[in-house]
Amino acid sequence: EYILRWLPRGTHSYDKLVRPDEVEEPIQAAGLTLLDRVGVVYDPLRDAWKESADTDVNYMVLATRPA
Repeated sequence: EYILRWLPRGTHSYDKLVRPDEVEEPIQAAGLTLLDRVGVVYDPLRDAWKESADTDVNYMVLATRPA
């Protein structure tokens, strides 16, 4: 929103972003097994998302239920 100006300024409230550990704690508390966490970033030149080591903003978490 501030660099590419695709969104109006102030669209995101960064203090409301949920950190990966805030997602993972209830997942594990529910008895699920955390398998992976990966960051994702948007590549505007390719109009595609790709994996990243950066989990500061966009990320995915994979968990499974024990058999």
